[in-house]
Amino acid sequence: MLKTSFPTIPTALVTQIFGNYNPALYGGDHKHKGIDYGVIAGTPVYACMDGVVTIATSQQTGYGRHVRLVHDDGCMSIYGHLSTLMVKPGDYVKAGQQIGKSGGDPKDAIDGDGLSTGPHLHWEIRPAGLHASDQSAVDPMQYCLKYLPGSLQMAEVSAEGGLNVRDMPQATGRYLQSLFRKQSVKVVEIRDGWARLHSLRDEWVSAKYLFFTGEVIHVDDAPAIKPELSLSEKVAMLWAAHPELH
Repeated sequence: MLKTSFPTIPTALVTQIFGNYNPALYGGDHKHKGIDYGVIAGTPVYACMDGVVTIATSQQTGYGRHVRLVHDDGCMSIYGHLSTLMVKPGDYVKAGQQIGKSGGDPKDAIDGDGLSTGPHLHWEIRPAGLHASDQSAVDPMQYCLKYLPGSLQMAEVSAEGGLNVRDMPQATGRYLQSLFRKQSVKVVEIRDGWARLHSLRDEWVSAKYLFFTGEVIHVDDAPAIKPELSLSEKVAMLWAAHPELH
């Protein structure tokens, strides 16, 4: 089973969710293709799974200075709007290894922001065989979570005004993001009236504002991992996905 890791510091705030609709900024289906975490420039950025670096470069548009990794299951992850690169193409990195530092602040003197209105990390995943277009991107958190085994209780948010997610099981925990009413969640455990959500980091919500459906999901049978790709195969995938580099 693949090892997975949260891509930056565990207290990073979610500033843009996957799939958010905005025709003014996004092409194709006009939906956000990853998750944005609002972290100050210079915050560590980590590989979400083991993989080989296929791109570590800087550009003025789009992702700006960014890193792309092809992982052992064939998917590709992207880490955009970086201020510093700490890897180079051909490097093999492990889950949780630092690959760069965040950036994206157009008001500082650091270039490589790309299409960014403020400091943040853009984290994106495209499935195996679908690297060429961001229209194939999937929710990166949900993609990585399929490799975490366990029994999960399904629940829905019952609070009228939504529900705050915190980094520890108490009201004084740091706010991370909000859940909407009737949003479905997966719960790993209940502790002292708090429910820990299925996540790559600690995410807790008040259990009294959850309606448990009674459905239990067993994630012990993780998706089959494709055979390890050779470096030459990964490089070939890189060139196939990016004809503009030929």
